[in-house]
Amino acid sequence: MKIATLMPLRKAVTAVAAIVLAAMLTGAGAQQPPGRGPSSKLLTTIDLASEIDGVSGHILRMQMTTYEPGASNTPHSHKDRPEVVYILSGKIIDHRGDMGKEYGPGESFTAGKDTTHWMENKGEVPTVLLVSTIAKKE
Repeated sequence: MKIATLMPLRKAVTAVAAIVLAAMLTGAGAQQPPGRGPSSKLLTTIDLASEIDGVSGHILRMQMTTYEPGASNTPHSHKDRPEVVYILSGKIIDHRGDMGKEYGPGESFTAGKDTTHWMENKGEVPTVLLVSTIAKKE
């Protein structure tokens, strides 16, 4: 693979690492239990620049995210990347501050600019989410 091809990937990995570190250093909410992280499969994206005036450099992204039993993610912010989550199967607990709310199949929730949260699967079966996010184009 050519070095020029690896540069965007290196920038993306660095950005993700910086976000995770910032979330950890700010102590965003309740303590996160140990566990594995979720896995995600990108389903589709659309460049919003040609769809809506004023959103150049942003995409609408849809992905399927799976939390195996015991899996969780780290506290993170949704500033500049609003998100809609729909639960396809299993149950997920969405933690915001000291509060946690469980969602099951057919339920949904949002995460906007003022949201800092983390999620976990305490169940015995995988939880599968359909996640749609507006994000900066990479």
